[in-house]
Amino acid sequence: MKIKSFGNTERREELMNILWNSDTPLSAQEILEASPKKMANITYVHRALNELLDGGLIRESGTKRYNTQYARLFSCTYTREEYAAQYMRKIGIPAGAMGKVALALFNDKSNKDSKEELVNELEAIIADLKKKKGKGEKK
Repeated sequence: MKIKSFGNTERREELMNILWNSDTPLSAQEILEASPKKMANITYVHRALNELLDGGLIRESGTKRYNTQYARLFSCTYTREEYAAQYMRKIGIPAGAMGKVALALFNDKSNKDSKEELVNELEAIIADLKKKKGKGEKK
């Protein structure tokens, strides 16, 4: 998994967030309707879509009929978490530093999530990794 480019503009980030928050692929018009303040017009949406397509961050996911025309549908190539992991690698944070990253997120003053909830999630991830490691060693 290799993301070609980072450094998204606010418009591209907004578009990615719209797609990440959607349960289904969206057309350019649906993206515009989801964020009319950030996406000034359909031309902005098309430019951002083309930039994200070229960067490998989104993909075409079919078509949808609107009256007599068809519109392409788009979805993200990577989950929000996969994107964040790629970005961290790109800026030089190795996988071995994930514990420190988790601790920084945990201690972040703007973190409104329940600390207990975060600890439970981390414990579940660790248990799952241990289970997978155990299965891999038995083969």
